[in-house]
Amino acid sequence: MSRKELYAKVKKLGAADAIKTKFGDNYTRVSNADLEDFLRGFGKKPATKKEAAPKKEKKEATGSCKEAMVKLLSTLQAKRALTAKEAEEVAALL
Repeated sequence: MSRKELYAKVKKLGAADAIKTKFGDNYTRVSNADLEDFLRGFGKKPATKKEAAPKKEKKEATGSCKEAMVKLLSTLQAKRALTAKEAEEVAALL
């Protein structure tokens, strides 16, 4: 395909955003080979159906956010990721 045909196909399929997401750049800056490969599979459904994964039950949170932060601070301090002074400063903000 020529560059002009590729651009027309991108516009027709509305694939500009998907190309930018995949390649990290505007479709005008992606190579012809990459655009052709991408457009070949764009919009096609997968050949096989995937079974829906069983839904996990949500567990209710117990305790408070403050308790969790205090525990995190003590763990970080025990692993020497924070000094005692730093842990006290953060705890004072809670």
